[in-house]
Amino acid sequence: MTTTLSLGAVLGKGAYGMVYQGWLRQPGQQGAAVAVKVVEDLGGSNSSDQVRHEVRMMRAASHKCNVALLAEFVYREKAWLVLELCAAGSVADLVSPRRGGRTLDERQIAAVSAGAARGLAHLHDVCSVVHRDVKAANLLLTAGGEVKLADFGISRILEGSAIQGTVIGTPMWMAPELIMGSVETAGDLWSLGITMIEMAQGEPPLAAVKPHHAQLFKIVSSDPPKLAPPSEAAELHRSLYGTEPAATVGEWSPHFVALLTRCLQKEPSERPRASEVAGEPWCADASPAALLPRLSVKEEEVKEAVLPAGEAPQDGGAGGGAGGPTPLPSLLGEDGPLPGMLRVDCVVGYDESAAAHDAAVARRFASELSTSAGQRSGGAEGRSSSATCEFGAATQKVKRGGSLEAEAGEAAVQLDATLQLDATLQLEATLQLEATLKLDATVKIDEPAPPAKPTKGVRVMRRASTGRPAPSAAAPAGPRPSPLRISRAAEPSASSSSSSSGGCGGGGGSGRSSTRELDAEVLDAVEKAQLSARRSL
Repeated sequence: MTTTLSLGAVLGKGAYGMVYQGWLRQPGQQGAAVAVKVVEDLGGSNSSDQVRHEVRMMRAASHKCNVALLAEFVYREKAWLVLELCAAGSVADLVSPRRGGRTLDERQIAAVSAGAARGLAHLHDVCSVVHRDVKAANLLLTAGGEVKLADFGISRILEGSAIQGTVIGTPMWMAPELIMGSVETAGDLWSLGITMIEMAQGEPPLAAVKPHHAQLFKIVSSDPPKLAPPSEAAELHRSLYGTEPAATVGEWSPHFVALLTRCLQKEPSERPRASEVAGEPWCADASPAALLPRLSVKEEEVKEAVLPAGEAPQDGGAGGGAGGPTPLPSLLGEDGPLPGMLRVDCVVGYDESAAAHDAAVARRFASELSTSAGQRSGGAEGRSSSATCEFGAATQKVKRGGSLEAEAGEAAVQLDATLQLDATLQLEATLQLEATLKLDATVKIDEPAPPAKPTKGVRVMRRASTGRPAPSAAAPAGPRPSPLRISRAAEPSASSSSSSSGGCGGGGGSGRSSTRELDAEVLDAVEKAQLSARRSL
């Protein structure tokens, strides 16, 4: 009986190859929708070893909560893995802002956590396998809301309770002991706790920390992460999704918070086992139906997306023979197909799917180039317009600068004139002040001296009449009196002159002539001072 694999549209692209939608059927049977992972470079030692390791891990981890491996073979020097199709995509698709997602509510988080915990319990307790890469992107959803663990490419079989191994995984979800090189089953429970926060808040706790080695350092050195309080959760929701969050954002039940706290203990021995998490009432009471309102993909839509099967095989299998069609060879070589797996005899639609994908990629690339060119053109126009405005503004500034320069020149001229005027006024004021001071001094010189006291004259005359020499007068304190005041003070009265005419007649005449000479000199000095003051003004 010939088993035919028909390929359809591309679901995605991974590190080692493409993932297609497919339809696996046998004659007379309806068939089943599948996912087909094609590893392109099977000749490379790394990719060959990696895909063989993944095949062995998936076979060992066979469980209803893990993505099933249905068939594996080599075709066109490529490794082909036929997998159970999870048509609703990954949990990361539901919460990713870039894909139009939003955060999950607590019932939905419980449903996802329960399915993941049951799958991990089988891995740990039955298979002694550590997944090492539990995150929302590796939790796939069927059209009915069932959760499936996927991507066993870096899983590891334990030979004891813990082993030392290569530090490998996705940094933000890695457990502290895994970063330090210790591989334990408890590390998957830490990753599950981080995934719970990712579902509740839209991103893992250290998403804002860059680069990766900084994330690893904080995981090891910092306290375990916690759910954000309602106010911070609301702000984070706005920044991620650009919409207002629900009124209950950040409000969680004590059961959820307690379970999350246990999963995120720094000490691995203090974390619960996966089977304990699955048995918690918070998880055990959860139902996949809680996820159905968020799922829109139906299995019928997947079937319609698969290309119709051709009538004849396309380079797959050996065709008819005495013993029937020859199945495509196994990846594991002489071991042949793994027990319980389907044997694929031929592949249909690979060339068409690859060509359609290439054409779609080319169209998308051309569209992106056109959009980018339009954006660059719009940006260039905007920059050109901005430059024109800036040039106009600069021109106005130049013109304004010239006007300001002219205004500055006028202001400088005005300032010079003002300064000159101020200097002139100050000079005139100074000259006027000096002239005033000179005039005041002249007036003081011209003032008559007060008359001498009669007693002094009497005393002088008496001393003169006795024929005794007059004692020299003591010099008064202070400035020396002017000659004018001394001469006037020494001038005798009429009675005194008449009484002393006998002894002092010649002396009295010479005193009056000297006074008249001093008066003439004073008048000349006053006239000169007045003339000088007028000239100054």
